Amino acid sequence: PLTMTPPAGRMQFWDKASKQKLGESTAACSIYRSFSPCSRFLLTAVTFPGLRIDNELTVWKYDGTPLYTEKDIHELYQCEWLPCAEGSWDDRS
Repeated sequence: PLTMTPPAGRMQFWDKASKQKLGESTAACSIYRSFSPCSRFLLTAVTFPGLRIDNELTVWKYDGTPLYTEKDIHELYQCEWLPCAEGSWDDRS
């Protein structure tokens, strides 16, 4: 699970079964966040009109490592994961 402490956007990533912290990172001013259908990635975004400048999106690995960031997006209104059929991903437990 992910815990996020507003307003600074500090995130901690934990393994629920072992109760071990996997990592931590910061998604400052993030308005949107969502785990991917496979639960291995997290998407965070700063969207318009919540923040009219510095709109961006970032894809994070399950341990808080940033994999991809796109900055200075003009008026980013929405970003979402594409849905997939139930059972498309192996259970990681």
